[in-house]
Amino acid sequence: MNMQLSRHFLNRPAACLVFCAGLGPIALADLPGAIDRIPANAPLVVAMRDMEVTNAKFTKFMEAIGFDAPEGDENPLAITQKMLGTAGLNGKGSAAFAIIPGVDGKVVMGDEDGSEPTVVAIVPVSDFAAFVKAMGAEKSDGVTTIKFDDQEGYAKDIGGGYAALSPTAGLLDKFEGKAGASAAHSVALGKNGGSIADSSDMIIIANIPYLQEQLKAASEQMAVQAEQMAAMAGEQGEGITKNTKIARMVMENFTRDAQVGVLGFKFADKGVAIDIGAQFKEGSEIARFFAASGKASALLGKVPNLPFYFAGAMDMSAPGIKQIVKNLGAMQNEGKKPEEAVPATVLGATEKVDGMAFVLGASNNAMMGGGLFVNTVMYIASSDAKGVMTAFGDSLKASNGVKSGPVTTTSTYKPEAAEIAGLKVDTWTSTMEFDPDDPMAGQAQMMSSMIFGQGMNGMNASVDSGVVSVYSQNTPLMSSAIEAAKSGKSALADDALLKEARANLPEDRTVEFYIGVKSLMDAAVGAMAMFGGGPEVTVPAQLSPIAAGGSANNGGVSLRMFIPTDVIKGVAEVVKQMDAGDDEDIDDGDNMKPEGDKPPRF
Repeated sequence: MNMQLSRHFLNRPAACLVFCAGLGPIALADLPGAIDRIPANAPLVVAMRDMEVTNAKFTKFMEAIGFDAPEGDENPLAITQKMLGTAGLNGKGSAAFAIIPGVDGKVVMGDEDGSEPTVVAIVPVSDFAAFVKAMGAEKSDGVTTIKFDDQEGYAKDIGGGYAALSPTAGLLDKFEGKAGASAAHSVALGKNGGSIADSSDMIIIANIPYLQEQLKAASEQMAVQAEQMAAMAGEQGEGITKNTKIARMVMENFTRDAQVGVLGFKFADKGVAIDIGAQFKEGSEIARFFAASGKASALLGKVPNLPFYFAGAMDMSAPGIKQIVKNLGAMQNEGKKPEEAVPATVLGATEKVDGMAFVLGASNNAMMGGGLFVNTVMYIASSDAKGVMTAFGDSLKASNGVKSGPVTTTSTYKPEAAEIAGLKVDTWTSTMEFDPDDPMAGQAQMMSSMIFGQGMNGMNASVDSGVVSVYSQNTPLMSSAIEAAKSGKSALADDALLKEARANLPEDRTVEFYIGVKSLMDAAVGAMAMFGGGPEVTVPAQLSPIAAGGSANNGGVSLRMFIPTDVIKGVAEVVKQMDAGDDEDIDDGDNMKPEGDKPPRF
C-alpha cells in the first residue's frame, strides 16, 4: 500500500461529500468482502470487490478510449496495480482503504497539522508471511514493519485471508479487524446505496454523522465565497445571496438527516457509470420526501425528436416531490415586496404539475443572435392544463414593466391567437430593454443577445394530458410538438443513440437528463470559426449523448451518470486536433522569426 494514500485521497472527505451530497439508497447488500473488516464508524471507506478484475476492467477501459492508466500515490487503482504480483497476495480478493478512529478514538483526516492520518488498508493475502517478507519485513508475527515504494509502514495479520496495513505507527496495535461489520454497513447504505455497491467495481462510502465538522466547514466556506460574489455583483447579487441561502439550507438538512453517502464506479467497454447516493435516517423529514419511485422515463415520449444540446424529464407526481416544489415556490417570495412576488396562481398551478419533459434543440444561428432557445420544446403533464396555461399568462402579465437593475421587461400574452394542428394556441413575447445610462447595461445586453436573441417569444397549447410549449413562434415546430404530445409520433424517446444511453440508467427514475455532446461540440467549433480563433477541428460524425438519471425512493436518493466510450474517445480526438493545431501555430511563429538581418520568410 502507498503510505501517502490518505494525504491525497482519503483526506478530502468534504469535497467528496459535496459531490455525494445530493443522492442515493440500499438494503442488505452483497458488499466487497474487505468491508467486513472495516469498523462501522469509519468516516470514509474506499473498496473494490476484486483487485485483479477491477484493475483489468479499468485498464481495458482506458485502452479503449486511448489513454494510459493513471499513476500516482493518490489513486487506489494505481496502488493496487502496483501491489498485484506481490508474493503472498491474493489478487482475486477484495481490498479496502479507510479512515478510522485512532488509538485515542480521534479521527485524523489529513496532514494539515503534520500528524499522521488514521488510515488503514485491508488487503487479501494467501500467505501473510510471504507477503510481508516480499515487502521487506523481518518478521511475520504481530505488527511488523514493511516498505512500499521506499516508504515505511506497518502490517498485521488479521486472519481470514486478510492483512491490515497502515502508514501510522501504533494504529495497528489495537486494530483487530474482526469480521462481521458488513451488516452494519449494509443497513446504513439502505436499498439504493446497496444496489450501487452491488453493481460497482469500486465504491466510496462516507459516514455522514462522523463527518459533521468537515461538512459544516464546507458550508461556511461556500457562504463566504458567495457573499464575496454577491458584493461584486451589486444589485444583481440579491439572487446569489438567496440561492446560497437555499443551498446552505439543503446542505444543513442533508447533514442533519443523512446517515451515509456512497459513490460507485463501474467500467465497461461501452462506457463508465458513476453512481452517487445517500440514505436518510428512517422517519426523518428528508426520508419522507423520498418515499416513492418515479416514472420519468415515459415523459420523453411526449417531446419531438430533435438534435439537441440538452434534454430531460422529471416526474413530479409523488407527494414528497410535490412538497419540495411547494417549499421552493414559497422560498421564491421570501423577502419580496407584494408587487414583486410570484403570483399565487403560478404557485398553485406548479403544485398541479405531475411531470415535465423538455428538449433544448440545437440551432445553427444560436451563436449569431438567433437565440439559444428557438428550438426548445417543453411538455408539462397536468390534469389541469388550462390552469397551468392561465398561470403562465398571469406570470408574464405580472412581469410586464418590471425593472430589475438596468433591465426593464416588456411582455405580452395573447390567448387563442392562432390555430395549429387543430388546436387553439396562445402566443407570448418577453423582451428586455436596457437603461443606456446604467454602467452594467452594455455587458448585460451583450449577454442577453447571445442567449435570447432579440427577445423571447413562444406558443402554448393544451392537449388532453397537459400543456405543450415552444420557445419561438415557429409553426412547424409547434405542429411536431403537438403531434408528439398527442400520439408519441417521432418522439425523442425513439432516438437510437438516446435509447442506448438511457438503457444504462436505473429503472423507476424520478429524473433523467441528457447532454447532446455532438451538437454542443459542433456549436463550439462553429463559434470558434465565426470568431476567427483556434485550429481547424473535425468533430466525429456520431457521438452518443451523456445520460444521467436519478431515483428517489425507500427513504433515499440515487443518481447515475453514464459516459459512453465514444464520447470520451471523441473528446480526446478533438483535444488532440486542437493541440496539433496549436503546435502548428507555434511552428509558423518560428518560421516568421528573422534570420540575422534577413526579413521574415512570411
